[in-house]
Amino acid sequence: MAAGVLITREGLAESRGASGPTAPRRVDSTALFLDEREVVIVHRGQEYRLRITKSDKLILTK
Repeated sequence: MAAGVLITREGLAESRGASGPTAPRRVDSTALFLDEREVVIVHRGQEYRLRITKSDKLILTK
């Protein structure tokens, strides 16, 4: 896993080291969305929208 910085919803930065577990980090969707149905993810300057549908499924769009 590459070293990086995780920016939380509150704007706090947490450092993430290069030597982590081999399994991907798991994030519960309730922690990601809180009380909202959509979040914007910025990746390499591009915005992506992750939203919860009426059928309670996840859709990622650019």
